Amino acid sequence: MDNEFQDIGLTCVRRCSTFTWTASQQEFFSRKGLVQPRRCPACRAIRRQEHEQANEHEREAAGQP
Repeated sequence: MDNEFQDIGLTCVRRCSTFTWTASQQEFFSRKGLVQPRRCPACRAIRRQEHEQANEHEREAAGQP
């Protein structure tokens, strides 16, 4: 790594708390073409779980296993 990335503090849009976006995370996001996260890791996990539950309910309603 050529030190183009440095740890920075970001503010979560859900909880208004600050979290550190590390240089290695920034490099990973950059390589994958992803944008800067807006939620802290805990809120991202909660959101992912909410989406999984919603998808599960939709499958059940449609009669799919």
